Amino acid sequence: EGIYEGSFEDVAQTDWFAKNVGAALNLGLISNDTQFRPNDNITREEMTKIISQAYKLRKNLALPENAELGFTDNVDISAWATEYVKTAVYLGIIKGMNDGSFKPLKNASRAEAAVCIIRLINAI
Repeated sequence: EGIYEGSFEDVAQTDWFAKNVGAALNLGLISNDTQFRPNDNITREEMTKIISQAYKLRKNLALPENAELGFTDNVDISAWATEYVKTAVYLGIIKGMNDGSFKPLKNASRAEAAVCIIRLINAI
């Protein structure tokens, strides 16, 4: 657990999850912003940031310069998320959909999150 200093407008220091949000922020797993949106769903591309940053806490990683994403919807991946998606895909922690797309803005299911967590644990 970490120390939460109240940097998000929508997370109070008394919230049950505040210390964990603080730890995630201090570790670089999430970005400092005005809103954390604790009750929102998480998108697949947002999940790749947390996964990639968690991996990098344990191991150094240099993506090959020619690391590419071969998804049919690469243009839908947000600019800020591209490197995180590349990292998570390169590590085999997250994969695309059966139709060849990545669906970066699709909400991650609980099953997808569980699979990614297990793959992350196995990777580190």
